[in-house]
Amino acid sequence: MKIKAIPQRKIGREVNRLFFLVSLFLTMLLPFPSPVLAEEGKSDQPELKVEGNKAVLSLKSLFILALKSNLDIAVESYNPQLSAENIVSAWAPFDTILKTQYKKDRSVSQTGTVLAGATELKQENYTYDLSLTKKFLTGTETNFTYTMKESKSNATVASFYPQYNTNWLLSLTQPLLKDFGLKVQKSQIRIASLNKGISDEQFKQRVIDILNSVQTNYWNLFFFIKDLEAKERSLERAKDFLKNTKLRIQAGTLAPIEVYQAEAEVATREQQVIVAKFAVKTSEDNLKKSLNIYEKEEYLNLEIVPVEEPKTNIEAPPFPETYKTAIEKRPDYIQVKTDIEAKNIQVKYTKNQLFPRLDIIASVGTSGLSGQPQPLPEFMGGTGEATTSPYTGSAKDAFAHLDDGDFYTYTIGLKLEFPLENHSAKSQFSKAKIEAARSLTSLKNLETTIINEVKQAIRDVDTFKELIRATQASLKSAQERYTAEQKKYDVGLSTIFDLLQYQSDLTTAESNYAQALSRYNQSLSNLAKVKGTLLEENDLTL
Repeated sequence: MKIKAIPQRKIGREVNRLFFLVSLFLTMLLPFPSPVLAEEGKSDQPELKVEGNKAVLSLKSLFILALKSNLDIAVESYNPQLSAENIVSAWAPFDTILKTQYKKDRSVSQTGTVLAGATELKQENYTYDLSLTKKFLTGTETNFTYTMKESKSNATVASFYPQYNTNWLLSLTQPLLKDFGLKVQKSQIRIASLNKGISDEQFKQRVIDILNSVQTNYWNLFFFIKDLEAKERSLERAKDFLKNTKLRIQAGTLAPIEVYQAEAEVATREQQVIVAKFAVKTSEDNLKKSLNIYEKEEYLNLEIVPVEEPKTNIEAPPFPETYKTAIEKRPDYIQVKTDIEAKNIQVKYTKNQLFPRLDIIASVGTSGLSGQPQPLPEFMGGTGEATTSPYTGSAKDAFAHLDDGDFYTYTIGLKLEFPLENHSAKSQFSKAKIEAARSLTSLKNLETTIINEVKQAIRDVDTFKELIRATQASLKSAQERYTAEQKKYDVGLSTIFDLLQYQSDLTTAESNYAQALSRYNQSLSNLAKVKGTLLEENDLTL
């Protein structure tokens, strides 16, 4: 019997229509990720307020520039985004999976039995499969399969030529012990969400650390500029003194040897100015790096001028209030508490994995059959005429039998799986408990660290506040003593050595006062960092 080519349309319009509708419906259900577009070469870097070759910076503008331009912050900002993708990945076990295939197979084989009705058995099949798999948050796993097959064979014992087989099967598995329940099934999703929160707090902590460092550099630059100004005034006083010394030597009121000490002092103070300028430039570069302003060539040699007036009279809050704020606001403390919550979820999940697997299993399905009846072979009493069959029909008829429900299959039962040693699950449960205990210990250790940091931060604020008062009084005293010594020197009651020493004392007092202002404002910034409120106190948001 010769097998003719089977046209694809014989699979039936109804089958094609079913496939199209099911596929369209499932396509509409499946979520599609929205594309993330990145525009290259477009910078949001804010412009500096530049006057001539100087950039005037207040503390507020410094923070805004740092948040928008600091490369360390930019690098850290990717971590929360990566953590957010882990939440998406945690939903992967609950994805709906659609599989479909259409295939043709043909075989020609030798036969060694007269039942085949031919020395060569030729078979040709067209098969269409559709399956849909879904796991739900209850742990229920479902699988739906649909198959339609068109077969053609030259075997004389074949009842139909061609023959159409259709069937569908819906199977279900429901855990009752291991992997049972919403909380167990959502464990990894909840952990991924908590880890995202941890990543957010880590990013916030990193931003606070960077902004505190930037503010420290800002007040360091303030001090180095004030120190340079003090050194330059000292140099000018030394030069004026040298000039007056030379005039007095010419007038005969001083011995010529006195000029050497005055010249030596000028040289010494010139060295001090050189060193102070070096410190200013180095501090400027540190601040420029934190603001990432090297992208523009004209900013390479830009001078940065801090214009923020230093605070001088802010009291540190008492320890109980500061400590309470710290444990409520500090990102690192929130991070560890969140980590403990995630570890406890993992403990409960791994405890559930110790149970044996006891599942309800069930399935139900129907099948259909149709085809064109063939004559019975002579050795089976055939007369050469086609036989009659209640299943005579086309592919459409085989598909219609599925709805009748006359030919069905179903299963229902329980499946038990019980690892006798259960080494892996026991090990994972023990590890989860150890991790949870370690996180709890880390929290206690952090609380101790916070206590010390809060106490030190308050102590620094109080100390440098007192230091401002002391250095201010010392500066006033140095100015008065220098003025008095200058008058004594003018009337010949003081020596060059004494006058130059008072000049140096005045310069030192000016620098000490500027340093006290710088250190006090740095201590205020550090206190805000220790409390975790640096962003809030400066009206900044991420």
